[in-house]
Amino acid sequence: MEQQRYNHKFLDAASDSTLPKVSSKTMIEKHASKIYTHTVFYEFQEQVQMAPCSCAVRGFSEQGNMHIINVEDAYRKHRIFQVAHNNESKETTCTCKMFERKGILCKHIIWIISGKGLQSIPEQYIETRWMKKSYRKPLYGLDGKLLQDYDPTDLKKLELSRVWS
Repeated sequence: MEQQRYNHKFLDAASDSTLPKVSSKTMIEKHASKIYTHTVFYEFQEQVQMAPCSCAVRGFSEQGNMHIINVEDAYRKHRIFQVAHNNESKETTCTCKMFERKGILCKHIIWIISGKGLQSIPEQYIETRWMKKSYRKPLYGLDGKLLQDYDPTDLKKLELSRVWS
């Protein structure tokens, strides 16, 4: 446990003082390298790298402002995932549910939003828990006052702040 705590502090320090190596020329990957801790960035980068090799659009429909795109994933036995993207709000969901499980956008969503010309990760998909300290959003208590000294691993306070905001 002590070794794990030490490794976490070491990675946090490295994340605050350096940028990880970007492997593609996409703006969305460059944006991720500036906001995410190194560990999370490399998970995100893996999704960015897999997207062009494994994703292919196999269908498209519109429902008002919502675009529904069927994305075939060659790495997952050619399974079809549905990505729903709202052009106005930039809200995007995928039936693979990776964001809901891990808090990191999946390759299917990255493939679609990159194709739509988005150059950064929409704010609603940037989980505070994965951000570098210098980029973390402020936390507020139930009384609306800024919590000066907070533990970013305290999920209860983080959720209270998110609800309050």
